[in-house]
Amino acid sequence: MKPSKNTFTHALVIDLEATCCNRGSLNKDTIEIIEIGAFLVELKSFTTCFDFHQYVQPVKSTTITSFCSRLTGIQQADVENAPYFPQIVEELTLKLQAYPQTVFANWSNFDWRQFQKDCQYHQIEFPFQNGCWDLQKLFCKKQKHKQLYSVKGALEMVKLEFEGREHSAYYDACNTAKLLPYCL
Repeated sequence: MKPSKNTFTHALVIDLEATCCNRGSLNKDTIEIIEIGAFLVELKSFTTCFDFHQYVQPVKSTTITSFCSRLTGIQQADVENAPYFPQIVEELTLKLQAYPQTVFANWSNFDWRQFQKDCQYHQIEFPFQNGCWDLQKLFCKKQKHKQLYSVKGALEMVKLEFEGREHSAYYDACNTAKLLPYCL
């Protein structure tokens, strides 16, 4: 969806971490969200209205692989007592009710597609009907670059520092939100 500050008042900059492995033990249908990080950003001033962070208890592959733990920092204990995906979507949707002109914004479209897949699997309505901005592509277009950059690479390009740990949904969303002015 083409960005327009006139259409939307806010962007929900969201990042997800999902179950993963390095030996092919998970197929693409078994991958599911295990962490959600999001920052609601007001588009006129680029200020954060609220942030959101939650681990998600997986139901398809309930054991987090050691590869996934090393990559994301997510431990089995983080997800074992976490709420299930439908509860988290309900909580996030309630927070967003006061902001009806919000667009889902992510770095590449993995998060958008995975969120849709998880909603479909859990048989819940996909809450982001306003569309999606792929900030990675918008950044490259706005900055007139053909190469797709990682969040960290894009931050370096605009002389900003990456905060926190990579592959943490919370910190990846936080850092992606800092790039919004350079994408629009």
